[in-house]
Amino acid sequence: NQVVLKHYHGAAELGGYAAAWVMVALVSTFLAQIARIGKPATARITSGSATRQEKLQFLIKYGLVMALLALPATIIVVAVPELILEVLFFPEYAAAAPALQVMGIYMVIFSVGQVASQYMVSARLDKAYTAYVVLGGGLGFIMCILLIPPMGALGAALALVFSHGFSILMYWRKVLLSLKSFSSV
Repeated sequence: NQVVLKHYHGAAELGGYAAAWVMVALVSTFLAQIARIGKPATARITSGSATRQEKLQFLIKYGLVMALLALPATIIVVAVPELILEVLFFPEYAAAAPALQVMGIYMVIFSVGQVASQYMVSARLDKAYTAYVVLGGGLGFIMCILLIPPMGALGAALALVFSHGFSILMYWRKVLLSLKSFSSV
């Protein structure tokens, strides 16, 4: 999306988007570290003799923890995006505030996506995971072409949320379907 954004709106718009992306990168790094802690538990729950109910309870708890960890940053960037961009960068970056607000919502989506993608890999649902990544990437390309020309950085942020959000929704769909077909032990 950054290449398309620069092509249609130039370096200044790309700079604002990149400044907003810094916040996402920081929170994503934090969430990835927390997810590393959850990875052994996810491996245990998918490879052991856990029942369907135990797996579902694990996913709910883990998903809630991840979402709650992302929520403070989300609330801040949604509530005062201009202030964040002006204080951390320069006043001219405040124009990217709408994109930062959308990216704030993306942080919560990303957090629960970490849980689902980790579960899929641990449960050996690799083919579906790969297919959803590819589909999300293709959707991302289409969304960039449709949203960035008229909307700039906001369109880039929306394209990110729609495409990655679609993949994450598909991850959760597959995880829940795999639990539905799982016979309780």
